[in-house]
Amino acid sequence: MRRFPFLMLFVALVLVFGGCSEDYYEAEETAGDAADEDYAYYEEESAADFELQAVEENVAEPPAGAVPEGGAALAREADDGILAEVGQPAADTDQPTTETETLGLERMMVYETEMTVLVEELDEARNKVEELVDAHHKAGVTDVIITSVDVTRVAGTAGEVTFEIRCHKDERVALIRELRDLGEIVEEFSTAEDITKQYVDAERRRDKLQRDYDIKKAEYDEAVAAGSPADELRRLDEELNLLDYELSEAEGKLKNFDDLVTLPRITITLTEDDPGTTFRGGRVIRDGFEMAYIAIVNILRVFIIIIGVALVLAILGVPLYLLARRLLRSRKGD
Repeated sequence: MRRFPFLMLFVALVLVFGGCSEDYYEAEETAGDAADEDYAYYEEESAADFELQAVEENVAEPPAGAVPEGGAALAREADDGILAEVGQPAADTDQPTTETETLGLERMMVYETEMTVLVEELDEARNKVEELVDAHHKAGVTDVIITSVDVTRVAGTAGEVTFEIRCHKDERVALIRELRDLGEIVEEFSTAEDITKQYVDAERRRDKLQRDYDIKKAEYDEAVAAGSPADELRRLDEELNLLDYELSEAEGKLKNFDDLVTLPRITITLTEDDPGTTFRGGRVIRDGFEMAYIAIVNILRVFIIIIGVALVLAILGVPLYLLARRLLRSRKGD
């Protein structure tokens, strides 16, 4: 009898555990059936959508290389994607040029020269500079032109004339050599800068902007033809104007590079060698005084030489004279 409660407790636990297990398996079976029904429904819906899409898109694929209507920009993006997949830079990305890429190219050199030349006759040297420029200038071929002249003439001070010359690169060396012969070189500074890399970068940017402009122009024309909304046309027009502005800037930068390379700058300053020569007659007077001064100096130099020789003779002759006189007296006394 003492074991009866324990037996009843064991039977109750078995019955409870069995009921829970049955409920669990029934829940699992119910969830599995629901999942199967959902998957079947998904298959039916997917098949229906696929058939509907096939009916709605029953059009032939465009031939290879064809640009879809209204999709000039999309075609460009697709090309860029293909290039990126094969490890090449996209056509519209700004990739800085390396020095290695410029090897073998004609070097784009920018030369600048500044010199100061001391001349005896300012007006004569000024005319000579203009004559040299005219002699080296060949219009349309090897242009050599004076772009500015700055003249300083103040009484009592040395006059100066500064020329800024744009000289064709083929004539630069010869012209500088002849300018040096105008007088005495007081100072001269020359610089040379290789801008080949900057030029190639600017050229690539210009080409990229030109491609972008052409694409945007085609997109704008398509939008106009299709009767797109005014807001869309306004947006495209603003983007087109911005590209046009940037393209003009890039072309201007290239033009400036071309000018710097093709027409190097030479700046020469002519200065008089004497502040007193402010007019032509002054040089004649000055030369006269210089000649008189030189003559006086030479005369004084001769007198100094004569007096010096006389002193030397006197110093050497007086002792000899006294010695000879004493000898003569001693003989007479004998």
